[in-house]
Amino acid sequence: MLFAIHPVQVEPVAWVTGLKDVLGGFLSLVALWQYISYANLTSASVRGGGGLGTSSNREGSDNRAHRRYIVATIAFVLAMLAKPSAVVVPLVAGILGYWVLKRSFRRNLLELIPWVTLAVPIIIWTRLTQRSEVPIIFIPAFWERLLVAGDALTFYVYKLVMPVSMGPDYGRSPELVLEHGWIYLTGSIPYILAIILLWKNRRPWLLASTGIFVAAVLPVLGLVPFMFQDISTVADRYVYFAMLGPALGLGWFLSHHRSIPGRVICVLVLGILGLRSAHQTQCWNDSRTFFEHALVVNSNSWLAHNNLGIILQDEGKFQQAITHYTEAFRINPRDAKAHNNLASILVEQNKLEEAIVHYTEALKISPDFAKAHTNLGLALRRQGKLEEAIAHYTEALRLRPNYAKAHYNLGL
Repeated sequence: MLFAIHPVQVEPVAWVTGLKDVLGGFLSLVALWQYISYANLTSASVRGGGGLGTSSNREGSDNRAHRRYIVATIAFVLAMLAKPSAVVVPLVAGILGYWVLKRSFRRNLLELIPWVTLAVPIIIWTRLTQRSEVPIIFIPAFWERLLVAGDALTFYVYKLVMPVSMGPDYGRSPELVLEHGWIYLTGSIPYILAIILLWKNRRPWLLASTGIFVAAVLPVLGLVPFMFQDISTVADRYVYFAMLGPALGLGWFLSHHRSIPGRVICVLVLGILGLRSAHQTQCWNDSRTFFEHALVVNSNSWLAHNNLGIILQDEGKFQQAITHYTEAFRINPRDAKAHNNLASILVEQNKLEEAIVHYTEALKISPDFAKAHTNLGLALRRQGKLEEAIAHYTEALRLRPNYAKAHYNLGL
């Protein structure tokens, strides 16, 4: 119930683009389930001992165990293809195997080496793909990344306990958090707690649930820079699979503390979380509601300003759209899309000189912005500057050979 109805799960479930998180999480859970079944079968086979019929029974148990392992491996591969961050599943399986199933570290390692081997090409492929799509603007030093990762964990724990003011863009980019002195506190707390937990605590269920949560969000903590970090290191959708950790922790706690007051408190807390989730889901009703809510949570979300501007522009509310585009590139001077979108309104208003200024600024920020080249070509064509327009259409087609609009405009 905690996994299903906690408000941090609203984003991946309600957002259509978040289907990859849900699908990857589901397949990861299938892989873990089958791996645990495999581990239990192999453990039972080892404990089987001697006696008549034991050999055939053990052989049947081994066959079932191998089938479970194959199914687990297939589910793991599919999970990575759905969402590459599922590469952490072997680590989660290892935590479950060592602290929950009481398997030896050596045996765990031998069983999971094939999974790690399968994960390596996915990791390399993902890194190469991200580098070729959009360059990461700010990459902090490694010691700063440790603080950013600690801050992200502190943020997630806070949202688990206090699920309020939740939105798609928290604006916690590395640049922003490293500008503030509080990063040394929020960035250090998880490491201090980890040392205390490993030193003083001997409860396997607590170690396992904490380890699972940390392991599941490891790829998106910022230790390895990734594209969305330019907007925010943290996002609700990153916690979807990681919620397995707190869910197991609560399950183990309740299984050992069966008092009536404890159960009543648990029901009340889950009820409150369910109501919060129902309320949060309304923010995803339509695009306008969504981006307006994003600005309530983070008024400096240049992404939300730009996208809300697009919606208002489509509705013909040009002045409101211009206000949002202007605010977007005021907050983020590198927002080439906001300049391009503002210029498109100015073209519609026949303010060609002003439009050209913004198209030119967009191309200064992002020289490979094919759409801006095409739109600038359109503005220049309306001014009768055909040679300059042709140059920009040609450049757009060099960048995007299959860009139909650029072909059409150049043909005209």
